[in-house]
Amino acid sequence: MDYLEDIEQRGVPPPPTAS
Repeated sequence: MDYLEDIEQRGVPPPPTAS
């Protein structure tokens, strides 16, 4: 599941990855 594509569709900046 690509979160990068999800944020692009939502139009919001990517959250800080703590993983």
